[in-house]
Amino acid sequence: MSEPRDAASSGEPAQADEAVEPVTPGQWGTFRTRADQRRLAQVQAAKRAREAARARPDVSLSLDAGPAPVRPQQAGHEVDSLATGDDRETFTILVVCTGNVCRSPYFERVLAADLARLPVRVEGAGTGALLIDRMSSGSQALLRERGLDGARYRPRQVTPALVREADLVLTASREHRRVLVEEAPTAASRIFALLDFADVCAETPLPRTKGVDGLREFVANSPAGSVERHSARSDADVEILDPFRQGPEVFARMAAQADPALATVAAAVRRIMG
Repeated sequence: MSEPRDAASSGEPAQADEAVEPVTPGQWGTFRTRADQRRLAQVQAAKRAREAARARPDVSLSLDAGPAPVRPQQAGHEVDSLATGDDRETFTILVVCTGNVCRSPYFERVLAADLARLPVRVEGAGTGALLIDRMSSGSQALLRERGLDGARYRPRQVTPALVREADLVLTASREHRRVLVEEAPTAASRIFALLDFADVCAETPLPRTKGVDGLREFVANSPAGSVERHSARSDADVEILDPFRQGPEVFARMAAQADPALATVAAAVRRIMG
């Protein structure tokens, strides 16, 4: 199920922040409008900025505000991901849904806040990212209830490179996982539906190794394909509700599904980090 397709079938008039055309899943790097091309230029500029930042370990770059000494795990990605220092010393979690406006922005901000004092970077993207410049108002409202800010969030299209470079990829459903595995097969063992990975965190002994290396060991010892095959849950059981173009009550149901899993994942990460 995709967010854009659900919106079209709802029969409701599109809201101002949702009347946009998605990039079709599988059209990796396809930018069909001038706005898309501007976004591509921003992403490419951010990539160059990250490469330059590696020579300056204490500085991160945001395209919104220019150079600023911010904590990458607090900021998430504003227009593109932030980076500091040696990426090998940072554990990167990529969270993915369809439009990158409802579910994955919420996952990203909540996880980033829970892991704010750790060398963990949380980023988001969508398999069919919507061409708008903000997350949905429903997700922003949920974040405000937590004292978090999503105003500067910028949706973006996931790419094979983003998937391959992440230490862990968490998706809103198994269908999203399958799309990513098809496009980035070398990363398949690190791509999990969020609820599947929460089960791993709850049921699997944690490694003795601590820190970033311990996190990578934990993920490596729980290959996602095996987890999915042996899970007692159906695909429907592990799909986080898509609240796209729905009311506050549906967003609340989405959060009620996601929050326990996000808390379980964050708790496991904190314990492994020591």
